[in-house]
Amino acid sequence: MALSRGQKIGIAVVVLLLLAALALLLLRQTQQAPETVNVPAPSEQGGTAALPSSGGAAGGTVTDITPAPKPQPQPQPAQPAVTVDERADARRLAMAFVERYGSFSNTADYSNLLDLKPLMTSGLASKTDAYVAAQKERSAVNAEFYGVTTRALSVQFQLFDKDGGIAKATVTTQRRESLADGTASLFYQDAALVMKLADGVWKTDSVDWGEKRNY
Repeated sequence: MALSRGQKIGIAVVVLLLLAALALLLLRQTQQAPETVNVPAPSEQGGTAALPSSGGAAGGTVTDITPAPKPQPQPQPAQPAVTVDERADARRLAMAFVERYGSFSNTADYSNLLDLKPLMTSGLASKTDAYVAAQKERSAVNAEFYGVTTRALSVQFQLFDKDGGIAKATVTTQRRESLADGTASLFYQDAALVMKLADGVWKTDSVDWGEKRNY
């Protein structure tokens, strides 16, 4: 059965309306904005904001990201206290005493010994006075010049008992012997000291010279 011209026009209008409706539907879907996730701003109290997961898809899970704590500086171990060498005073006094005690001349009137009396115990001081008096009686008035200069090189303690107040040490020295004619000789000699602690001060109680040697 043949369609009339009016029926054909009606069908064409219906088809056009359907196509227009379909096009409008597709246009609305393409223009629809994707769902967004609102991220709250951090509070003034330093709180952390909730951020979307790394997936990035709309409707994904939201997790709290807390900054890692800053590493705290580790305390340094305490440095050990510096220990003062308790022998330092005794060593220094022993070297100074022997240098002065062993340096003399027959024109100095035994001042090397008498000047050291404050650094001697009462026993050694008494022996020194007696020695000087005896030497002055025997000394010739017009004797030729004779002198010895002593230099302390090192100190070795054989005993050091601060609580007991006693120390024994060997002082190695270099000595130079001078004569009136200008000749001089060099030799080495050890001095054995006994020291005693009196009122917090080390004093020499005895001095004994060892054998002379060339080294």
